[in-house]
Amino acid sequence: MKSLKESDDLLRKARLLLKDSEGRSEGLCEKPKEVSEAEAVARRQLQHVKQNPSREAREKGFKDLLRVWHPDKNPENPEVATVVFQMLQAERGGI
Repeated sequence: MKSLKESDDLLRKARLLLKDSEGRSEGLCEKPKEVSEAEAVARRQLQHVKQNPSREAREKGFKDLLRVWHPDKNPENPEVATVVFQMLQAERGGI
């Protein structure tokens, strides 16, 4: 199981990705690099949450992830946050 420090590092990286991608334009045919990186970070965070043996802890961890990635909490880059938030919502059943 991952340590708390590793989990904090993933959250910090997620916040940096959301801030760094502000104002960049990408081609319409491909997913922006920032979105792909943010999704990868969120998937690792989600895997960490799913590894918890306690259902209550998994649900709390999932809610925390949704809070971190919510577009309203990321006004500097709502597009990336929206894509990741929707991906997390689609994964909700696996918690």
